[in-house]
Amino acid sequence: PPDLEERLNTILQHFIGTRNYHNFTSGKPSTDSSAKRFITCFRTGGVSCINGREYVSLKVDGQSFMIHQIRKMVGLVTYIMRFNKDPKTTFATAFSHSKLSVPIAPSIGLLLDRVLYTVYNEKNAHLKPLDLASSEEALAKFKGECLMVEIEK
Repeated sequence: PPDLEERLNTILQHFIGTRNYHNFTSGKPSTDSSAKRFITCFRTGGVSCINGREYVSLKVDGQSFMIHQIRKMVGLVTYIMRFNKDPKTTFATAFSHSKLSVPIAPSIGLLLDRVLYTVYNEKNAHLKPLDLASSEEALAKFKGECLMVEIEK
């Protein structure tokens, strides 16, 4: 429903900006500056119904990501939504120096659909840009014929 999608988008806004993601990966203390990540956009991309199952598309733009970071971001948002937790308090703790066991979303059903190299291409304008636009048709075919079939199992 639109009200749930609106609530989800409001929760996702807590990730925007530079934050300490030490709780969203493994083996990084809160004092490690390499745990800081910059997210420019995080929003829903709509809901799709495929073979009777609903899928929520999430679009996240950032400069770089650590292992498990996005799965833990999705896990935390799922926790907040499912158990009606206060986002402000939860995010304040997650991004603080406190150690928090952030739930990790299962990999099944999660799909990295597109990678953008905007900042890289800007910084390396003298090189041929990394761009997958020329492969969009082949990628869409592979996604529909192979990936979605496996996800549906």
